[in-house]
This record gives sequence, C-alpha cells and structure tokens, in this order.
Amino acid sequence: MPATHAAQRGIPPLPARAEALRHLARLQRLPDHELLLLARQAVLRAVEPEQLIMDVQTPAHALWLVLSGAVEHLMEDETGAEITLELLGPGDFFGEDGLFGSRYRRTAARAATRCVLLQWRYTALQPQLDVLSTFVGMLRVRFREHLLHTTLASVPILASLTPMERLSLAAYIDDTRLDRHHTILQAGEMGHELYILAEGQAVVVHQERAVAMLNPGDIFGEMSLLDRQPHEASVIALTPVHLLRLPEAALRHLIAQRPDVAHELQRLARQRREIDRRPEHIATTERLIASGIARGALALVRRPELCDPHCRRCEQACAARFGVARLRIDGPIFGDVIAADLCRQCRWGAECVEVCPVDAFQLDADGVWLITDRCTGCGACLSACPYQAINQVPVYPPAHTPLDWLRQRLGRQEAIMLRANKCDACAGYGDHACISACPTGALQWIPVAALYALAEASS
Repeated sequence: MPATHAAQRGIPPLPARAEALRHLARLQRLPDHELLLLARQAVLRAVEPEQLIMDVQTPAHALWLVLSGAVEHLMEDETGAEITLELLGPGDFFGEDGLFGSRYRRTAARAATRCVLLQWRYTALQPQLDVLSTFVGMLRVRFREHLLHTTLASVPILASLTPMERLSLAAYIDDTRLDRHHTILQAGEMGHELYILAEGQAVVVHQERAVAMLNPGDIFGEMSLLDRQPHEASVIALTPVHLLRLPEAALRHLIAQRPDVAHELQRLARQRREIDRRPEHIATTERLIASGIARGALALVRRPELCDPHCRRCEQACAARFGVARLRIDGPIFGDVIAADLCRQCRWGAECVEVCPVDAFQLDADGVWLITDRCTGCGACLSACPYQAINQVPVYPPAHTPLDWLRQRLGRQEAIMLRANKCDACAGYGDHACISACPTGALQWIPVAALYALAEASS
C-alpha cells in the first residue's frame, strides 16, 4: 500500500510500524529485517471482552501478540471443566503451538478485557521461518513454557496446584524427546526422576507382558521414588514421545510443601498395582496395543447378537460411498463387542502422516485424519501404516454427462491418478455410511477406554 494511502487510513508507514514493535519487551532484540518482515505481515485485530480468540475444539491457524488488554489462556480437563493456565498481557504471544507441528494440543484463548492484538497467519509465517531465525528461537522458548504449563495442568495429581505453584515447579523440569520403541525406564534400575508424558504414548511392561498404556498427562516412575526400590516395570515408547522429567529432590520438596500430592501419588501407585496386574486387564491392554486401537480415541464396534455375519451391508455402503470399503467388520473381540478393522486415527506419531512427502494429511477438530487434495498417490502411506488401514482409489476427470459417470462406474474410463483412501468417519457427510446402512443398530462408536469395562464385564 502506498505511504500516502496508509496515512489517510491512519496506518503508520512500514518502518514506523516496525519501530513500534521494537518497543515491546519481547521483540527488542530482533534484527531490523525480522521486525520489518513481521510488521509487513501483521494484521491488527480488536477483540471484545469474553470473545473467544482460539477455540479448544478448533485447530489454531494463527500466531497472536497482545498489544493491549488481557487474554485468558485456557484448557479443559478430562471432565470438560476449564483450567486457567495464565493471564496474558501486552507483549505476550499465544498460538505458537501449530508453527512447530503440535497438531494435537487443544488450548483456548479468551479476551478478559477489550484487547488489541496482532495476528500472523501460519500460512504467511511458515515460508519465512528460515529468515526469522531470532524470532523463531524466541517462540520456541515460549512454546516450551506453554507445553510445561498445559502438561502440568492436565496431570490430575497436580490439579490442586495453583498456576503460580505450577510455574514454580516448571523451573525444575527438564524435557526430552525420544523415538518410538525407546526404553524410557528399565525394570530393576533405581529411579531418580518423576516422568510426565507431555506428548505421545508409552507402554508399561511387567514380566514381559504389556500391563498398561500411558497417554499425555500421565505420570510414571513414582513407585521407585516412593518406595526407594528399583522400578518394578519397564516403560517403552509406543510412539515418538516428549517427556518432562522432575528430579527426585524437586519432587520431595513439593510433597513436603503439599502433603496432598504425596497422598495422591501413593493412591495412584496402589491403584496401578491392583488394576494393572489383573489378568483380564493385561489381556485387554495387549489386544488394544497389538490391534493399534489404543492409538486412537474412539473405536467402531458391533454387537454380534444384533448382527447377521452374512449381511455385510455396512461394508457395502462404505464401498458404494468411497469406491473401496474403508472398513472390515471383523476385528478383535472385547467382551460382548467386536471392534471393526479400520483407520485407528492415531493421535500421536501417525506413521502415514510422518512419511507423506506433500503433507496431504490434515487433522480436523474431531481428531480425525483427513486426506486432502494434496495427495499425489505416491503410496508411501500404504506401506507405512502398521495396520493396513489405507488403500487407493482411482481419481477420474469430472463427469460432464451421464455417459461419463456410467463409464467411470463400469471402469471404462481411464483414471487421472490413484489417491490414498481411508476411514475419515465420513467427514463432510451428514451421517456414517456404515451405521446408516445397518438394519439392526449393531454398530456404534465408543471411547477406547470403555473397551476395558466391556472386556472385564464378560470375564
């Protein structure tokens, strides 16, 4: 925009806008070229009190900077109740998670007062990250701070801590990233740290049996610290993991100040020794891990007493909608239900996403992986998926006449390409094809955690 037009609209010329950014404490050390680039791409936003800026259920799409006013940074606990992580003021950033590939984290931001904010869309920033090296380094520090706050707030045992107590605890925490299959804890060794799983999933192995799953927000290593005995079980990363490590000395200082935390740790240890050693619990855990169902949040199950095994209308309806069936109704048995064999919607470390050379996978607000039009049909995801849950379908040119449509249906028209195809819970449709086609209501989606109760109820 020419400087004269900008002045007429009350917008200062670019160098002045860059200099204004320099007055913010967090940006004072940025090089001139980074300030100029940020000033060029920033969009000014005004937000009214109580207005949501980032929703818990909507993936973040932008980085934000508070110029004036106050913003509440929030998350939800397992019950859906709000937890205030921090109150943000002038000079504070939020929404940086998505810049660093954290597709899974769900936090919210809400205006506590009338606010003036600067917004940078990821799509504008991402091509410039190499040029914005100082700025990106600063954001990574902020990202780690947010990770610590959100993870500590999601740990039930630490839920009673105030935001200031969590902030104080975070000063003692170190963090580590490990690849899948890495042994985090080894049975028989003494523990010197309390571990908190920030991202990823891990498996607890006792006497060569998988006895429990660990998910983000879970802590482990507490038994050795409480009993001053070697670890009873090993912990192995099922996916790539991001771990927070609290030294023993810091933990003992915390429980000296907060005896309730010690009581909760002891209760957790007793509960784990009781539940994780039950044969039926171990058997269910091993089925969940072997089938990959443990990788997702929901499972599609059918009740055999309501299902004619020769019907297969669900598979046929899926194939009719998508060209090739995205599910097989025969999978592992959990008590009185049978889990369908389909995409697990892996929440962490999805192998298909990791190998895709064109970033064709997109996570929607419901935690479902979608395959976008970026897919080139290279097939890398098919071989990467451990559960053979991805196939390919032909993509045809647009059908302009009924004859074109008929040729495509009969396989008489040449396809443009093949595209990856997998269950996405019928995203974009008003129903689930398989469930709608079932004449008896035998199919339903249930939380993966509910499979434990179903399996144990029938034992």
